[in-house]
Amino acid sequence: MITVSQEITINRPVEQVFAFATNPENFPQWQSEIVSSKVVTEGPLRVGSQFTEVVKIMGRPNDTLCEVTEYEEPKLMSFESKSSKAIDYGGRLAFDAVDGGTQVNLTGTASLKDLWRLAQPMFAGELKRGVADELNKLKTVLEAQS
Repeated sequence: MITVSQEITINRPVEQVFAFATNPENFPQWQSEIVSSKVVTEGPLRVGSQFTEVVKIMGRPNDTLCEVTEYEEPKLMSFESKSSKAIDYGGRLAFDAVDGGTQVNLTGTASLKDLWRLAQPMFAGELKRGVADELNKLKTVLEAQS
């Protein structure tokens, strides 16, 4: 399994950062590999909520079903997906109020399946770059909001 963790400080209040970053329908705005994301469970987001994503894996679109595994507003949200034939993956977002903003820690995990496993070393580097890029994009999007 590949595990990558990065953090960034965003100059916005923790409640604002949490609300935006943990809404799956906002994921395509700051995660370049997410083509679309839609919550399919009724009611507010919570442990057990599900959302579907179309995610590009090594350039190919994959339909996935994700489930929220941890949710503590405004501190923590994690999810996992085990529905793709190509990959199992997950994400964990942790939020801490700091002077002048919010410290965000994003941890991503991935495990390629079947023949895709041969590309795992290349994918690990792509995942590391992707997590850093996603956090920078999240910062840009949120700090541009007034």
